[in-house]
Amino acid sequence: MKITKRDNAKRIVDYDLNDEKQAKLIAAKGICTINHDTMAQSLNVNHLLHPELTKYVGHISLSFAVQDNDRMTDQYMADIAKEYLEKMGITNTPFMITRHFDHDYSHCHIAFSRIDNDGEVISDKFDFKRSVDVCRELTLAHGLYMAKGKEQVKEERLRESAKTKYQLYHILMRELERCRHWEQLIEALNKEGITVEFKTKGNTDEVQGVIFTKGKYRFNGSKIDRSLSFSKITARLRANLYAYNRHRFNYQQESHRATIRLPTGNVLRIPNAAMHASVNHNPADNRNGKRWEDMTEMEKQAVSKGYSI
Repeated sequence: MKITKRDNAKRIVDYDLNDEKQAKLIAAKGICTINHDTMAQSLNVNHLLHPELTKYVGHISLSFAVQDNDRMTDQYMADIAKEYLEKMGITNTPFMITRHFDHDYSHCHIAFSRIDNDGEVISDKFDFKRSVDVCRELTLAHGLYMAKGKEQVKEERLRESAKTKYQLYHILMRELERCRHWEQLIEALNKEGITVEFKTKGNTDEVQGVIFTKGKYRFNGSKIDRSLSFSKITARLRANLYAYNRHRFNYQQESHRATIRLPTGNVLRIPNAAMHASVNHNPADNRNGKRWEDMTEMEKQAVSKGYSI
């Protein structure tokens, strides 16, 4: 089982229907099957409803054990693949299922639009872990061959990766409840055995992304969850700082930091776009319906600094 997201439907269609793979289309829904171009256009059409999503085509491969080859007819494989899509929540969207015959084991590829017919993006939250669970469920439900002993090594490795990703999500969400700066977050994650790396723009010190590593597994923040991209974490930390300072009118307040000082001593720069994401700076929007003359001095001070009352 493998799940990827792509930005080129035609390339996926060409791969799935490659003659060298002895490919065969065994099922499709919402797809014009005249030729490769019309199939790609069918996968592209919903992208018009959500043009800002770059990787709008999902691609999944499902493999079956050699021991199940005799029972794996085209129809049976297509039925299992459709059941898989249903359990994964991939519904109400164009898809095509293609079988390949280039290996001794049976396998198929599923291409689908990640934007459904209502213009909603199909959730990919924990899709890898969910896929592992669904595959196991279908294997048991259909009485398919379950690998044993050494044959299970790859499956165990996949489950370990999904488990690590799940752990990272919960640790990050917990620490983001209290941390106010990247330095605090890095220190807290290091104590959990998690290292933090930053991707920079070219040869500059401007941060573009973040990678979290635990054990032998490393994930981009946005791959763990969409809410854990570099810019969204930065916005969350700034929101925590606003909330912290809001209750410290008569005490020394912390200032925003436009840089990240790494444990190595290196300093990276946070882009302006990330520094100003999702923060309200309009005092008129922060008064909670109060007139200026009705506010206390402390409330006026808070509103003037951009805080809500």
